Amino acid sequence: MPAVPAAAVAAAAVMAPVSAASEAHCKSVADQRERDAEANGYDSDLQQQVYAGTYKTCMDWEGTHR
Repeated sequence: MPAVPAAAVAAAAVMAPVSAASEAHCKSVADQRERDAEANGYDSDLQQQVYAGTYKTCMDWEGTHR
């Protein structure tokens, strides 16, 4: 699993704080989406973009709805 890009962490931090469980959930979801991208033949740069975008979207949702 790649490190979470600093931009994704910074953007997520603007939202309400989320629990460690929510962060772990978002990392897990992002990791799965990245594996999906790999399984579909996407290159590593796009896989990282999928991971970062999924993580950010999940953290934004968690910050808004939890």
